[in-house]
Amino acid sequence: MRATRGLTVRVTADRARIELAGVLDLDTREAFLRAIRDLPDLPGPIDIDLRRVEFLDSTGLSSLIAAHRTLVGRTGRRPRILVAGSGPVVRILQLTLLHLTLDVRAA
Repeated sequence: MRATRGLTVRVTADRARIELAGVLDLDTREAFLRAIRDLPDLPGPIDIDLRRVEFLDSTGLSSLIAAHRTLVGRTGRRPRILVAGSGPVVRILQLTLLHLTLDVRAA
């Protein structure tokens, strides 16, 4: 497990989870995308856990799209975006229709 301010990376033999807390914006973008790039190739799912994210701006949205493209290009699989059942993150994903492109799951 590796943790940075508001970002925790958990990797097991077959799966990975990146957990974010607080905000995903310009200040946290680079650490998030570095964590995505540094993930090892794994046979199982990759989860991006946004359940503790309270704020997501346009930079955060573009970071999710970049993470999605990076992982699909490298593994051929879409990462699972885990969100709380309601709240600002779910609303912005729905307003932008990204919930139709990304694999968004209420957890």
